Amino acid sequence: MRPSLLCCLLLYLCSSLLAGLVVSSCPKGCCCPHPGALVLCESLGLHTLPRSVPLSTAVLSVARNRLCNVDNLFQPYSGLQELSLSHNQLVRFPRGLPSSLETLQLQENQITYITAGSLRQLGNLTRLDLEDNRIRAIQPGALQ
Repeated sequence: MRPSLLCCLLLYLCSSLLAGLVVSSCPKGCCCPHPGALVLCESLGLHTLPRSVPLSTAVLSVARNRLCNVDNLFQPYSGLQELSLSHNQLVRFPRGLPSSLETLQLQENQITYITAGSLRQLGNLTRLDLEDNRIRAIQPGALQ
């Protein structure tokens, strides 16, 4: 085999392997049935989002953990469509969520109020679950 052809073949194989690693990386302890698209990090006792969640993730569940504050953690996930933060310890509506969100599950947290600006940037949101929180007040216009 000619050296130039061998070199091209090796470059192709290496780039394919590296691309596979980048796309299919799954955070430790999480389950990724569709790598790069669906990431499930449930019931892991997490206090924060794992650092290695792929930015290409479309559906993310970090349900049943110990998350207290997730403000601005999800901004880099510009293609995130579904996010489950249910069964955590959130005391307020998360700030800095990506505008791409269509579904947001916040049930069974400790959220007490929804401000008028909470949902302002979430124009694509079609499903919001706030069941079993401690909501005492929703500011006028918050759910428009």
